[in-house]
Amino acid sequence: MANRFGILALLLIAIPQIGNAQVSGYMGKRLLFYGSGNVSFSALQYQLYEGDFFSEYDVRNVLELSYIFKDHWSGGVSYTSYSMGLYLNGTSPLGDRSFIETLLKGTAWGVNCKWNEQLAPLGIYQILELLYLKSSLSNPTDWIPNPTFVEGQTFKSIAGTYRFGIEKVVGNILVLRTGYELGLVFNGLGQNTGGQSTEIEDHVQRRLLDRFRFSMQFGLGILIR
Repeated sequence: MANRFGILALLLIAIPQIGNAQVSGYMGKRLLFYGSGNVSFSALQYQLYEGDFFSEYDVRNVLELSYIFKDHWSGGVSYTSYSMGLYLNGTSPLGDRSFIETLLKGTAWGVNCKWNEQLAPLGIYQILELLYLKSSLSNPTDWIPNPTFVEGQTFKSIAGTYRFGIEKVVGNILVLRTGYELGLVFNGLGQNTGGQSTEIEDHVQRRLLDRFRFSMQFGLGILIR
């Protein structure tokens, strides 16, 4: 009898240890690499100074590395690149011109936390992410009195996003992701030209907010290990 109780005690101790030894993630794979595109369209048409309203679509390229640390939870880091036109209409700090166009380019680094309804990375997902954005103006396409005023100006921002959608594993290695993203871009952290133009900085922030406000995301992931 004592031996039976001893064996039962050993089993009760061993079972939790066996459970803890099991690896989370799909088929034991916990590291994923994603590549995706976020497609957005101006939900709010807007203008700067006295020019015409305009709107257009935009694609942001996103690379993401994610690690599953619980059955339903994972965390990751991301890199985003974006490029969009920036239009200054009417009288502006750049001079009396009816139309001035430049290019707003930038990159963003992010950290995120993700939850999957099923065993990660399966099923409905939700992601909270914090981003650090660095944007710059370049390639003015119209004559302006002082090109250096535009060329090279850099703006830094913080953004927060919420993503949700659904993921599906194909062939035990590929992860298909479709979903939506809602985002907010907070006040700029400053620019490297000493604040020569608050109006341009405000316009850059509005432009970024317009692009991060709402987008659709289509991605492809690979289960690495």
